[in-house]
Amino acid sequence: MALKTQFSVAVLAAALLGGFAPHGSAQPSPTTNPWDLVISGSQRGVAQLTFLNDFTVSGSQIITMPPTHRDTPDDLDPRLPGGDPGRVPPTTGTENPKTIWYGLASLQGSWTWDSKGNIVGVLTEFGGPVTNGISFKGSVRPGVRITLNVNRDDGRKFTYKGIPLVPQPSIAGNYYATGGREKVPFNEIMTLTPGTDPNTYDVVGTGPAYTFMGSAYLSGSKHLALYTLSDETTNLVLRSVSGPFKFSATTGSGELKGVSEDPENQDLATTLNVKMKLRRQ
Repeated sequence: MALKTQFSVAVLAAALLGGFAPHGSAQPSPTTNPWDLVISGSQRGVAQLTFLNDFTVSGSQIITMPPTHRDTPDDLDPRLPGGDPGRVPPTTGTENPKTIWYGLASLQGSWTWDSKGNIVGVLTEFGGPVTNGISFKGSVRPGVRITLNVNRDDGRKFTYKGIPLVPQPSIAGNYYATGGREKVPFNEIMTLTPGTDPNTYDVVGTGPAYTFMGSAYLSGSKHLALYTLSDETTNLVLRSVSGPFKFSATTGSGELKGVSEDPENQDLATTLNVKMKLRRQ
């Protein structure tokens, strides 16, 4: 899969698609509200998307892979969080290297309707210097629910399924986690504080001989996605997990699963399975 390092290409494509989009009003519109989405399939996590009347769409997501995934030495480095510190994936020497993507990513693109009234569109998924392309098709019941079936340009297929984005009871507070990375157990203590956008949180914490920071996205569909960068190595170690999460104004608990970089083998883009039970104190 070719890497696109110039976001101007995606902007041009979005402008062209938006310019040719029909401006009818008979089709069900996704623009009535922002959307709170749970991601399932070969990619998992939580996303937030906003569709606008000018036929553009934007948002962000925290994504991970099912814990059974394994990479090969030909895969690219997965350390691609959306922001500082950025990651530059190594050259693999293959004509069509795969991008193993997890962590925090931004989304931007365009949408329209097809002849049957389905939503169709494209998204650019980007974080740091690397971008991926997404094509989607789906249906919407305005103000109630939306479902988008996704094909990403690396061959992965997954689904965004969601409800209107509304503020949920705050889960800010102190948490502890018990879990394991492959067969190595760990305990962690962390604090969640409200982020800039609704239902998003900044995360700081400590584990055995390391500290970490990152972000969490909460879905009103009772899901949580969490990504962190820890100082276990000088390059930092990226981890991303998600899963069902029960919460109220005073409680929060769930079992999250996903993947982490291997701190002993970062150059080969090896991923390790992670499970953690997260509980509010």
